[in-house]
Amino acid sequence: MIFSLVATKEITVTSQGEIAPTSVIASIQSTSDNPILANHLVANQVVEKGDLLIKYSETMEESQKTALATQLQRLEKQKEGLGILKQSLEKATDLFSGEDEFGYHNTFM
Repeated sequence: MIFSLVATKEITVTSQGEIAPTSVIASIQSTSDNPILANHLVANQVVEKGDLLIKYSETMEESQKTALATQLQRLEKQKEGLGILKQSLEKATDLFSGEDEFGYHNTFM
């Protein structure tokens, strides 16, 4: 009888559930499509400023190279057209050989 006054009894309840965070703290995403060469990320690892965490391949995708080359060619043509427009305005003479794709000839007229 004295034992029942002093002793405690443990009860275990078994149930199903899910542990989920109440909110997402941060979502970290890369904007690079380049392949990863080295991944030094480790869960709960303390990092210092300057530590290398991820190393990406320095090669660009072929589609990126093509798009940039096309854009560069277009900008060079535009720069050339602007140069002709500037010279035409300075000399007050039409130096264009015809219509241009940017409409600078029409700007001069």
